[in-house]
Amino acid sequence: MRPPRFLRFYLVTGLLTGVFLAYLDPSPAPVLGASTAITGLLSAFATYFPKGHLLIFPIPIPIQARWLALGFGLISLVLFLLDPEAGGGISHLGHLLGLGIGYLYLLLERSLRL
Repeated sequence: MRPPRFLRFYLVTGLLTGVFLAYLDPSPAPVLGASTAITGLLSAFATYFPKGHLLIFPIPIPIQARWLALGFGLISLVLFLLDPEAGGGISHLGHLLGLGIGYLYLLLERSLRL
């Protein structure tokens, strides 16, 4: 992605996820941070480079981007189901929405050729 497209993707993913979280998040605490847009970027990387290898610090074992995105989504789903009100201060629903909205944005962009 070139800078203008990257910025548009990042901002739309983060803002749209924030709007959905405002209506869907059962947590009474406000949500603040960039992790929703960053998980959208993980979704984009896994879409464009599914067999690309990533290293997660401090574990020196390479993992394919598609498995990392799927694993992260699965862990976020389980943690959200175990603690929907985000008692740990992490919006697992936000991470799930970021992954999904990032992927859907790319599908829509591809079909509309933006």
